Amino acid sequence: MTLTNSNNVLNLADLQQKMDETIFDYIDSKPNWNKAYIILDEMLEQMTKYFLTVVESKGALPKPTTYWVLFMELSAKLIYFTTLALK
Repeated sequence: MTLTNSNNVLNLADLQQKMDETIFDYIDSKPNWNKAYIILDEMLEQMTKYFLTVVESKGALPKPTTYWVLFMELSAKLIYFTTLALK
C-alpha cells in the first residue's frame, strides 16, 4: 500500500480514506483487532518515514501550513487507533 502520489508527497485524502475504512471495517463493524493493527501500523510506518524524510531533506521541521496541520491531526488519530488495536 503506497500513500504517496507521483510527486512523492503523502496524499492525505487517500490516507484519511484508508484509515476510516480500516477503522470501520475492522474496529467498528466486525472487530478484527489483529488485521486492524497490521494495516494501521503499516500506515503509521509510512507516515513516520515520510515525515523523517522531509525533515532530513530540509534540515528542519516543516513550516506550519494547512498540509502539515492536517498531517499531524491524522498522525494523532492513527497513533490512537493503532494503539487501540494493539491493546
